[in-house]
Amino acid sequence: MKVAVYDLESQNGPITGPDGSKDWNLAHMGISSGVVWVSWQGGVFGRYRTFQRNGIEKLVALLEEADLVVDFNGTRFDKPLLETVLEREVLYTRHCDLFAHVYSVIRRRIGLDNLARATLGEGKYGSGRHAPELARQALWGELFDYNMRDVELTLRLYMFARTHGYLLCERHDRSVQRIPIEVPAGRTVWEERSPYKERRQKREWATERQIKLLRDLYAQDGMEGWQPPYGLTKQTASNMIDQKLREQKGKVA
Repeated sequence: MKVAVYDLESQNGPITGPDGSKDWNLAHMGISSGVVWVSWQGGVFGRYRTFQRNGIEKLVALLEEADLVVDFNGTRFDKPLLETVLEREVLYTRHCDLFAHVYSVIRRRIGLDNLARATLGEGKYGSGRHAPELARQALWGELFDYNMRDVELTLRLYMFARTHGYLLCERHDRSVQRIPIEVPAGRTVWEERSPYKERRQKREWATERQIKLLRDLYAQDGMEGWQPPYGLTKQTASNMIDQKLREQKGKVA
């Protein structure tokens, strides 16, 4: 399964009115940078790709190639921003918005930093409010560091939720709340990039009964403490048992 995790930073912040209200006009905000992690490039642990505004079409091509796109608040912000800037619809095969998943359970807005610190023990690098200023000053290294950190945390939260079935957040009273969450799974991303060409399913491994019988048979041949070889399958164990039984039958005869 091809998985892509991404995050965007805006070129400009929201328009602030005289009364302090904010207008999140996407056409005004634009895109300064985007980072995407893809599971099908870069080896076993995937690859991070960074893009400036003029490379956003390439970022979208990766998202549209993926079997699953993961983001944080992408339904309300990142995807509409992409579509506004590119003036076309962006099509995902399957979409997992962690923010939306969490909100559907506890019915309140929880930020990425809160979830990451409570669940992973680590947080964001700074605040997104500073991203437009970094872009204006052309401090691309700092901007990409910040942008990439958000993608990394989103990826790790997704993997945690997929493995454990929950995330953690901190309440206003500093207590920790457990949030049950079910995210799209499929096959494990890192297993998908495994260098081993043949990955046997659990049902193919030798059973405990077979291993116990082999230990008993080897013990009868004076090999106390015999241990099965790594990766012993049912078929191989069955063949070994048959061979041992034939040998012992031959000795008796």
